[in-house]
Amino acid sequence: MAALRSSPSPSASPSPVPNASPTPSPSSSSPSPAPTSSSTSTTQVTAGFQSNARGSTQNLEAICNIYASRGNCQVLLDVPDQCAGSTTDCAAVFCFHGSGGNADPWKNSVGAQLTSRKVIGIYPQGAPKTKQGDTPGWNTGDVSVHDDKEFILAIVRVLEAKGWTGRRYAFGRSNGGAMSQELAVNSMMGFSGIVTWVTQLLKSPNQAGPKPYDYTHPQTGSCTSPIAYLSLAGTADTVIPYDGGAVGFTGGTLMTNSESNQLWADTSKCTAGPSTSSFSWSGGGKTGSGELHTWTCPSTTPVRHYKVTDGGHNGIDQINNEGAWAVMLDFVAEVETALNTASAPRVPALPSGCAAAPEPEMNLKASTSQSPSPSPSPHSSSSGQCSQKCSSEFGTCAGSKTYDSCRQELDAGTGPLGSLCTKGCQDTSAMAALRSSPSPSASPSPPTPSPSPSAARTKVDSTLTMTDVTKFDQSKFLEAFATAAGINPDQVEAERIEFAVKLAYVFAELIPEAKAIAAIAASCRVPVAMVVVNILTSGGRRLAQGA
Repeated sequence: MAALRSSPSPSASPSPVPNASPTPSPSSSSPSPAPTSSSTSTTQVTAGFQSNARGSTQNLEAICNIYASRGNCQVLLDVPDQCAGSTTDCAAVFCFHGSGGNADPWKNSVGAQLTSRKVIGIYPQGAPKTKQGDTPGWNTGDVSVHDDKEFILAIVRVLEAKGWTGRRYAFGRSNGGAMSQELAVNSMMGFSGIVTWVTQLLKSPNQAGPKPYDYTHPQTGSCTSPIAYLSLAGTADTVIPYDGGAVGFTGGTLMTNSESNQLWADTSKCTAGPSTSSFSWSGGGKTGSGELHTWTCPSTTPVRHYKVTDGGHNGIDQINNEGAWAVMLDFVAEVETALNTASAPRVPALPSGCAAAPEPEMNLKASTSQSPSPSPSPHSSSSGQCSQKCSSEFGTCAGSKTYDSCRQELDAGTGPLGSLCTKGCQDTSAMAALRSSPSPSASPSPPTPSPSPSAARTKVDSTLTMTDVTKFDQSKFLEAFATAAGINPDQVEAERIEFAVKLAYVFAELIPEAKAIAAIAASCRVPVAMVVVNILTSGGRRLAQGA
């Protein structure tokens, strides 16, 4: 696994990530692209969790800066009101879509059920399966160069850095169900329970995909701990056959559902079963009945299976007239209650003889501020006076020298004009106005006093829009803003951009429209977009002032 270093969260100690058995693996796999940030760099994350409305999500910050090599990297965060705060111990449910799917629909299935539950939804986007036509999904065999389990551990570290101290669970459909199975088998991944919506365990090969978390089913050397397990599968599924067998795109041979469920019951120390009861189901325009198989297990590691008679690959909508995803989340709530009652740790204990891996390396630094507040300009209190002095000095210069000579003094910081404006006063707006003004035929007329900052801000807020001022590509501006500020592009909000543009406009003393920003950029020899963000940063202020 590539090196990741995580700074401990101030609210919780990072959980150890147990290591797989040192048993040599016969499988081979392509190396995963390394994270894009170096182990010596620091990645900023915002401490705490803010809630979002049902049916909407947030982007989990920082993670895709580190894993930009995934190409379509995205991790959606779904936080109900009861899980918001500077820290949270809510359970985190990682939801993995099927092959060719995307993360967004989870907000309407799982996300819609979070209103009254202490659960945070985590919806990652699968990376292209580079050995299977670049279809987005999960590397549950050797179908991709991407190490998805490392990516998942990195998401955990970001959540911990933000102040999350809860347990982790996995939901998955089809290819996402296969990923959930592997997260359960490789207990060093730290999951307390999984729910699989079709897809049973692989019978062979024994190991596949990136090491060391590459075991495909509980076996000698896999270091698999007891785990809460709920599965659902249709007997008429033609994509993932209920009775298993060789399936080409899985890279191996599937167990039957009966074999897979019983292996989990044995692993989770169940003592009897399964008992069978009936349930009704509906979905996809069909209705039917099925069998619920239940094993006698410890309350912290229940094992259950919904056998959907005549059900297909796409699952069902309701179980006994209750939403299917609500049933799955009720299972998580049941397990959470049992684990809390037993005072169980947030990460399952490993079997005897299994060693924990070193803490993943990932430089994370939590900040309590949602967005940087602009610092006042060191010349804001006297910018009007400074502007007038520079304009007056420019007039004196232009009266005795050529216009170009005066421009050269400003550029080089030489002569009385350069000493006053470029090195002394450093009034960016004044320099911008002078450099962009037409060549005078005579000394410039006395300058009009600039409006006060408060009056300027009032005028800007009431009359200026982002479109009025910015005459450049907004997507490139977003990138420039994030780069200059050293932050994740996901943190850049439209409101902050617009405020920055307005602020630059005020500092430029209301020179009409985009001319102000363009003039500052020209005077400082920097991109237009950089001027705006530099107004908000101390180093940027020096740049904008001509230092």
